[in-house]
Amino acid sequence: MSENESRVEILAQRIETAGLTPVAIVLLELARALGVLAGQTVLLGEPLLSGFVDQKAIRETSNWLADPDRVEELITRLEMGTPTERQVQ
Repeated sequence: MSENESRVEILAQRIETAGLTPVAIVLLELARALGVLAGQTVLLGEPLLSGFVDQKAIRETSNWLADPDRVEELITRLEMGTPTERQVQ
């Protein structure tokens, strides 16, 4: 499993555990459409976020949002459901 695939899986599991899958899919669809803008917005907020979040994580998030393929991978993974749901289907 590549680093990107493992990140997608970790994010998907966190979203599913929180019960936010439907909301996350809608927001990710918006992020995909406005990906570059969303990525730049994260960078714009970097001075405020750096007190709470590591700067490397901020830059990685910005790059991730700006790449529509990565966002699409997460949306696809969330639409597939949890491993238990996938086995039932």
